[in-house]
Amino acid sequence: MKKLLLIVATIGIVFVSGCTKEQQDIINTNNEIIKQQQTVENNQAQKPYKPFEDFYTPAFQLIWNDFTDKLVKHKIEFVDGNPPFADNLNQRRLSENMLSEKDYYKTIAPQTVETKKKIEKTIKEKFNEKSKILDSVRWFKKDDGFTKILYCMFKKNIYFEQEFENLFANRFNYSEKCYKYFGIKKYDAKLAKSVTPVYYNNFNDYAVILNTKSGDEIILQRIDDDKPVFDYWDKLYNEYLKNGTKIAFTSEDKLAVPEIKYSQMLQYNELSGHEIKNSEYVISKAIEAIDFKLNAKGAELRNEALAGVGAGSRYIPHKEYAFYKPFILFIRSKNAEVPYFALKIKDERYLVEKKQ
Repeated sequence: MKKLLLIVATIGIVFVSGCTKEQQDIINTNNEIIKQQQTVENNQAQKPYKPFEDFYTPAFQLIWNDFTDKLVKHKIEFVDGNPPFADNLNQRRLSENMLSEKDYYKTIAPQTVETKKKIEKTIKEKFNEKSKILDSVRWFKKDDGFTKILYCMFKKNIYFEQEFENLFANRFNYSEKCYKYFGIKKYDAKLAKSVTPVYYNNFNDYAVILNTKSGDEIILQRIDDDKPVFDYWDKLYNEYLKNGTKIAFTSEDKLAVPEIKYSQMLQYNELSGHEIKNSEYVISKAIEAIDFKLNAKGAELRNEALAGVGAGSRYIPHKEYAFYKPFILFIRSKNAEVPYFALKIKDERYLVEKKQ
């Protein structure tokens, strides 16, 4: 079966019925680089949050959708069974038509230096940003016709209708340290318009919407248990948001929200190296970078995802068992468990020179 390798934000692959020696040399070189890519480890000092369990982001979902629609062309199912991450991505809760094109850039292209330069130029012009993840993979000088890159950057800054007040620092969940908070400590009619309560059952169970100038809504819900993020969302949406059940923010009410600064680089090794049913593709590397801030002014989200795809195995018109490079020789008796002679040929010292 033909297989391909995927890297994480850009994907694209073309197959040919044969290749020249120059093309084969390029393929061999690129495959060696891909093997090196697969051994890169995540050097996070802290245990990273898990996608769908602790967070959900747009960039990797958009890449997965493109991988599904434009390359695999059917639901992605690994031969040896999907990890939960892949099953969650297959639900495709988010699609590009739910987002504004001004907020994201994505591409599928050969994994070459030329592609890297094009991506860098585009995100600089569109978002005035530099990539955090492009240098995490090796880029080929020449296109081998197989290896591709999937890339996506999503960036959006949203601002509250009115800037909230900065409050006194306070503890979080009985912490020893105090942290920055913003909100409303004394009723202000203008600030109150930026807050839409969703429900209030008791002092440990409530949710609010923070309204923004762009119409985006930042929704905050108090929780005590630890379930996947969409378990909370489905319940909140079906019980409250779907029906527009809301209450008023009154002059007696208070609002206190901690400032958030979240930055993380993730490598999804659980997606790598699995054969995909009825497909020629194999994911080799998947990377994501997340930067998020929330303060009295609003929120900033910068999210990158990248995936690399190459040929795991494919049709080659002929096999060439040419020992032009170091090899080892064994001689054994028929069906013997141990050879009786072995010789490693590392250089030309044991070779016979052709006389002129």
